[in-house]
Amino acid sequence: MAITINGSGTVTGLAVGGLPDGTVDNDTIAAATIADAKMASGGGKVLQVVSITKTDTFTTAANNVEVAITGLAATITPSATTSKIKVDISISHGSSGVTHKLRVKRGGTLIGAGDASGNRHRAGIPLPLHADDNQAYASSFSYLDSPSTTSATTYSTYTIADNGVELLYVNRSKNDANTATGGRYISTITLTEIGA
Repeated sequence: MAITINGSGTVTGLAVGGLPDGTVDNDTIAAATIADAKMASGGGKVLQVVSITKTDTFTTAANNVEVAITGLAATITPSATTSKIKVDISISHGSSGVTHKLRVKRGGTLIGAGDASGNRHRAGIPLPLHADDNQAYASSFSYLDSPSTTSATTYSTYTIADNGVELLYVNRSKNDANTATGGRYISTITLTEIGA
C-alpha cells in the first residue's frame, strides 16, 4: 500500500513497524514515558517508600498490658490490592528488670507475631534486658505484609512485658547518664510497597 500524506498532515498506508528504528524516541513521545511504564510493571518492583524516624526518648511500664510506642508509626497508601508492604523497624532501647516484647499492628490487627500458646504473649521480636544499664541496644524487625487494600494503612509499634513495673526506655539507656557513657539514639519504621 502506498504511503500518502494529505494536506492536513494525516498519514495513511503506514504499517505497524513501518518507521525506521530511532525515528520516535522517548523524548518524542513524552519525558521517559516508555521507560517509566516498563519500570512500573512486573512483580517485585519497589513502588513507594515511607519512612519515619523517632529521635526523642520514650519510657513506659508495660505491665502485662500492650502500650503504644509514640512516634514510631507510619502510614502508607498501597497503589494496588495485590501489593505487598515490607515493614522494617529498628528500635534502640534499654530496659529494667525484664525482657520486653515488640508488637506491630496494621490498624488494629497484630501482624508478624508468633502463634498463640496458652498465656504467652504473642509478639514479633524480644527487646532483651541487658546487663549494662549504661548502654542502649538495637533490635530489628522485618515482615512482609499483605494488606489487600488501596486505603491509607497505618503500621504502629507496641511493647508488652510481664507483670510488675518493668520499664522500657526507647532511644536511651536505663541509667541515661549525662556523660560520655550516656547517649541519644534513633528508632525507625520504614514501609516499602512492592508490586505483585
